[in-house]
Amino acid sequence: MNRDADFKNQLFFFILFAVLLVLGYWLLHPFLGTIAFSLMVVIILKPLFNVVNRWVGGRSSFAATLTILLFFAAIIVPIGLAIGIVTEEIESLVQAVESVDGDYGAFVDSLQTEIDSLVAGTPLEGRFQISDETGENVRAAVL
Repeated sequence: MNRDADFKNQLFFFILFAVLLVLGYWLLHPFLGTIAFSLMVVIILKPLFNVVNRWVGGRSSFAATLTILLFFAAIIVPIGLAIGIVTEEIESLVQAVESVDGDYGAFVDSLQTEIDSLVAGTPLEGRFQISDETGENVRAAVL
C-alpha cells in the first residue's frame, strides 16, 4: 500500500511538473529570441568587459557602462556611414533621372551598361547579369 501511494505521489508530481514546464514555455515563448540574442551579446562582450574592467581598476559598473558604449559605437558608426553613402547614391540617382529628358530607354541602357562594368572583374562576374528581359520590363515600367 505504501508503494502504491508513493507511485501516485510521483505520478502526480511528474504530471504537475510537465504542466508547469508547458506553462512556463508558453509564458516565455515570446521572449526566447530576445533572451538568446542577449546571451550571445553577453558571451561576445565578456572578454571586452574583462579588459575594460582591468583598465578602470575593478569598478565593474563603470566598466559595464563603457563596454555598452563601445558596443553601440561599434554598431552605430558603421550603420551611420552606410546610411550616408546610400543617401548620397540616392541623391545622385535622382539627379541622373531628373537630367533625362524623356528618353528613359537610353537611361535604362546606360544603367545596365554601368552595372555590367561595375560587376566586371569581381567574383560576381558571369553570375550577375541583367537579362534583356529584365531590361525590357524596366523600360516598360518607366515608360
